[in-house]
Amino acid sequence: MNSSSPVVKVIELLQEVRERTLALITGLDDEQLIGPRLSIVNPLRWEIGHIAWFQEYWILRQMHGRAPMLAGGDSLYDSARVAHETRWDLPLPSKAETITYMQGVLDQVLDLCSQKEDAAELSDDDAYFLSLVLLHEDMHAEAITYTRQTLAFSAPRFDVVGASARTHSPVKEVNDDPLGDVEIPDGLFLLGSISGRRFAFDNEIGAHEIQVQPFTISELLHAGSARRMGGLPHVCRVAGRSHADRNSHASPAELAFRKQNYCPSLGKDSQTTRQPRLDITDV
Repeated sequence: MNSSSPVVKVIELLQEVRERTLALITGLDDEQLIGPRLSIVNPLRWEIGHIAWFQEYWILRQMHGRAPMLAGGDSLYDSARVAHETRWDLPLPSKAETITYMQGVLDQVLDLCSQKEDAAELSDDDAYFLSLVLLHEDMHAEAITYTRQTLAFSAPRFDVVGASARTHSPVKEVNDDPLGDVEIPDGLFLLGSISGRRFAFDNEIGAHEIQVQPFTISELLHAGSARRMGGLPHVCRVAGRSHADRNSHASPAELAFRKQNYCPSLGKDSQTTRQPRLDITDV
């Protein structure tokens, strides 16, 4: 198979996002992966099992007609049926068992991908659902990140971003502090679904340009510095004003909740304007 083919890229991305997911739970034991019952987070052991279940459900079962890999998995991990407040009470597999399940699902998905010689063999359904499970896991990686911060766990450790990624990045570092800010330049941003693409979320509108004002954002969110600051440090500054500055006395949990409801392009809380929103705990 051509190493530069889109199929190989899909395989690499699926492996990369899984490495990130597992890195986010490294160092947490089974008890920590359940955690306290809060309305703004999921138990992390449920979260990682749900990631695998979602991938299995859409790719292996719906697309390829395979039997469920985990007995009773639907009653544990189907977020459309399992109410959020009940997820702490479920008979969830252990951390080790869940990771084994995750790897088993991913192995089968990667095997199916490797059977495709090139992008022409990917149907529209293949392209759509592979993109869906990839972005779904990315989204839950963000949720795991803010859950760790909300529960005051230590910051996860990741490999340093490669030099090539920094070289081609549009952002400019403000200082050499790895916990410092980066500047995002202003300009036109194409937002929405581009006609003809093989994937789009069902709630996306058509592509349109918006003008983005320059802002700075924290390069790395660190739980220790967040506690010292009394909340999330330097979450987002628009027009020279930090969203975190307006909430300097709020708890990390409350700020994490507000961050979910914050729309940088508007520069105000979407919650206060009562815009419709689906919590990440519901997906």
